Amino acid sequence: MNKGGDSELLLIVILAVLIISVTASLFLWINNVSSGKFIQAQVDAKESALIVDTMRSGTTLIINKTLHLNGNNLVAEFGGDAISYSIFNSKVSLQKVIDGVEVKA
Repeated sequence: MNKGGDSELLLIVILAVLIISVTASLFLWINNVSSGKFIQAQVDAKESALIVDTMRSGTTLIINKTLHLNGNNLVAEFGGDAISYSIFNSKVSLQKVIDGVEVKA
């Protein structure tokens, strides 16, 4: 048995798998960046936070997005990405409804 040849073959297989996985990850990252999914998620999250933050008392609004509060942070989830923005309106409450999230100030 040629143990030196076996270890070389194992090294080649490991390197091939590593190169394929890095190439696939790079391709997926480039695809997501070029489609603008992450940027759009950030814009939508910040827009939702600004809307919630500027609501006056007694206002009720339904936002068709996945939102929840974490302390004074509004967390928006888009396609598995969770983006958090601080809000100053401490009287805001969120409740899930069929169409999205009902926001009350």
